[in-house]
Amino acid sequence: MSASRAELHRFSVHHLAPHLLPQRSKVYSLLEQALAKAGKAGIATFVMRQHEYLVALKAENGLLTLHTLHWADEIRDPPTPRSTPFPAGRRPRPRS
Repeated sequence: MSASRAELHRFSVHHLAPHLLPQRSKVYSLLEQALAKAGKAGIATFVMRQHEYLVALKAENGLLTLHTLHWADEIRDPPTPRSTPFPAGRRPRPRS
């Protein structure tokens, strides 16, 4: 499935940190530096809480951030506004 940049939507951001083992810190640092130098993001899928996510992995301010994404067909259109205004003094109650 291919999509243009306009068809992807960001959902949430997770900040990543290396595990406390020195060899993992080196890999983390190399990946962060490579993404920062290239000015690009990596696109991948991963599983968290038994759900597969489409993500963008970016280097931001010396950290790796994981941005979960949604395809355009996963986003619902907003409801259409009412075409007729409410009569004076008869507005709907706000939802709680």
